[in-house]
Amino acid sequence: MTWTYRQCNRIVQGLCQHLKTAGIAPQARVAFIAKKTPHTVFLILALLRLRAIACPLSFREPMERLPYFIDSLSASHYLDTETLPLNSSSGYADPTLSALDPATCLLTSGSSGRPKAACHTVGNHFYSALGTIEFLSLNPSSRWLLSLPLFHVGGLAILFRQFLTGGAVVLSHLPLIDALCRHRITHLSLVPTQLSRLSEEKDVAAHLCCLLLGGAPLPPLLLKEALQRGLPLYTTYGMTEMSSIITAAKYPDSEHTGKLLPYRQFQLSPRNEILVRGETLFSGYWNKDTQTPISQRDDGWFSTGDLGELTTDGNLRILGRTDRQFISGGENIHPEEIERALCCIPGITSASVLSVADPEFGQRPIAFIQDDTCMHTLDSVREALCPLIPSFKHPVRLFSYPASDTLKMSDAYLKEHLRTIIDLFRN
Repeated sequence: MTWTYRQCNRIVQGLCQHLKTAGIAPQARVAFIAKKTPHTVFLILALLRLRAIACPLSFREPMERLPYFIDSLSASHYLDTETLPLNSSSGYADPTLSALDPATCLLTSGSSGRPKAACHTVGNHFYSALGTIEFLSLNPSSRWLLSLPLFHVGGLAILFRQFLTGGAVVLSHLPLIDALCRHRITHLSLVPTQLSRLSEEKDVAAHLCCLLLGGAPLPPLLLKEALQRGLPLYTTYGMTEMSSIITAAKYPDSEHTGKLLPYRQFQLSPRNEILVRGETLFSGYWNKDTQTPISQRDDGWFSTGDLGELTTDGNLRILGRTDRQFISGGENIHPEEIERALCCIPGITSASVLSVADPEFGQRPIAFIQDDTCMHTLDSVREALCPLIPSFKHPVRLFSYPASDTLKMSDAYLKEHLRTIIDLFRN
């Protein structure tokens, strides 16, 4: 089914009237399971118009944890999106919003694995979208597939970009390649795992003019293959706290270098940590004790926890995480460097490096890999790494990724899996 913007406006207005009767007023915090359905999209728009705060939750979490998340967000209401009436109304409500109005509260685990609720204003989402629109030259003819979840800032960003340009947001239950062809998709957001699946297809829809990648490191071999196939790649560096994209690069030589988008600023600290600020910087993390967002800014700058450096042309190159760096035998180790080297080995499409305690060196690297050949051993991997990185950076143990339906495995998840493996050996 297709809705015009005029029809959407009437449905949103009807939903606003329904929500008002349910006691939802300005500043109300409303939690809901954010499935990729029209009901969810209309609810987000209606809450925005009512100046209420949308608190979307993941449909991947067990329902038993729902009360915990609702409490963490201090939500006053919980709605079942699928039971909401989508009735048109010719009534009128002033749609004018202030950039300072609170708009969303998104749960994000970040690198620690502990849920935090990031609070964004209308202005945060507006300027995030505006900067991306300017960089990509979006227009009303663009058709963006909603391929990312609406409980992530990346999914919400798609809505705001398209609504500001008058372009189409496409929701589809078809497999990715079928959706690209059937719906004449021009713009697509993916994480590297999804790109890997897409790259297995022989043909990609001719309509595609922008494939935006982010959310996880991109293996060099996958990047090279995608560029050789002529895919219109744009790699990005971003974060929830900056309302999605911070830097982006078109047809990149390296996935970790990009140009700063408008309405964002960055600088490097003396120890090369990336600090950011601008119109897209969030209000802070929600504190249920004080019932306010707690600002994380230091003199106006937010510490990302990422390490970076400036390129000769003034772009930003991402080196790794400050909280992932460890010391082995007196040497600083960046796991991201080892992961990139591993992914240069034919057959290895993804890698994650962790540190483990070692009585001689203090810490040593181990690696989880996805090996499409199923032939690599620790010895073969270490031999292949010899011309790429020094031997003290070579993994001392090698594991296959655990089975999972998630697109991005955190270090915390892998460490827990590693503890399980160790316990099995001990028993």
